[in-house]
Amino acid sequence: MLLKLIVKQPNLLLTHAQNYADLLVEEVQRAVLTWKLRLLLYALSGALLGLGIVSSTASLLLWGALPLLNPQNAWVLVVLPFFLVGLSVCFYLAASRYKVEPLFEDIQEQLKLDMQAICQTSPK
Repeated sequence: MLLKLIVKQPNLLLTHAQNYADLLVEEVQRAVLTWKLRLLLYALSGALLGLGIVSSTASLLLWGALPLLNPQNAWVLVVLPFFLVGLSVCFYLAASRYKVEPLFEDIQEQLKLDMQAICQTSPK
């Protein structure tokens, strides 16, 4: 049946192969987009964590070096490092939520459906 279809209507086979190629390209693009987004979120998380560590170190140095801190501005020495580290944790959690699905799962499912259709239409 399949050979008969290939010989009589090769354009259907070409269309089917083109659809598989489109499905493959779509799946790879989706995976690359997810990887890029995860990488961006992890990079932002790392950068914010680094800034948080630097700002907490600077805050400790300022607190130890200055004999008297202005009470109106002293809260920045505490809040800024905690804010940066908290934002870093939020970006890390957001990045870990994006899961990359196994590649070619949709194509394997489509191949199984095609094989079932071929087996059902073939004469016994």
